[in-house]
Amino acid sequence: MSEKTAPYEGTTHRPKARERLQEAEDPPIPSYAEASGYVPPPGPPPSSIPGGFAPPPGSPPSSIPAVPSGPPPTHAPRSEVASQPAADELPGYDTIDPKNTEFLLYSTFIHTPTGPVYQLSSPLDSYNSPLRIRRLRASELQLAHEVPLHFDRNQTIYEISDPPFRENEYYMMGKKPHCYGGTLQLTFGWKTWHIRHIAGPNSMMKEIMTCRKLSAGGGLFSKGKSKSGAVERDGLTEPFEWRDTAGKLLATEGLQLLPSGVVPTVRLSEDLDSMWRELMISFWMARLWATFR
Repeated sequence: MSEKTAPYEGTTHRPKARERLQEAEDPPIPSYAEASGYVPPPGPPPSSIPGGFAPPPGSPPSSIPAVPSGPPPTHAPRSEVASQPAADELPGYDTIDPKNTEFLLYSTFIHTPTGPVYQLSSPLDSYNSPLRIRRLRASELQLAHEVPLHFDRNQTIYEISDPPFRENEYYMMGKKPHCYGGTLQLTFGWKTWHIRHIAGPNSMMKEIMTCRKLSAGGGLFSKGKSKSGAVERDGLTEPFEWRDTAGKLLATEGLQLLPSGVVPTVRLSEDLDSMWRELMISFWMARLWATFR
């Protein structure tokens, strides 16, 4: 395992990564309606479905695409925020109901069941690096469905990079005082994602959580498998679990079948504070982004 202690930006040696677009300064982001039809689909806003999301009647398709394949350090318990953000640092935070624990990805927007709340700097399959995540302002919530929405780089909360000449190795850094400090490394091993924290330039890596794909056990008709053989749990197909090093469940992610299509979904543990909620949402985006590369 590399002893790398800081992320690098740039083009990797992988063939597809060479084709990535040169990042323009603050490129415009396609509107919700103009987004392309790749998975995740740019389906209609969740708010257009009465009563929230509900699976369509009848049986699901015989084959659903699979998603490829924790703890806070002891000094930073999940029950407290590292620091309070300035009033103008992340406008519109109160637009996110802390009781919402389910988030869904539609193109470049991350939704709660009532509407968009976060924006990505580029689609997951664009091969642009780094990938940035920001929280939408209250004034932008409706515009996300109507016009191309500019990505305000100054409002980035986390930035994810794909360093050159590294395989299955990604780095994430918080860009605001309230974010998780230091550098976070994500690596993929045998069926497991490992997340390690690097506190500073000369610090040793410390594993803080893992992400594993759930298994239903042996046999085609084992409990927890659909007729197609895909693992299902609580309405999510091909689920993954994020757990800290003590085994505590932090989040579950997978694919959810909705009227708009098969939608990547993450469900967070209810006891996470705002800092940990955004950290887990960003880890979710980092893993999906790595899957598309």
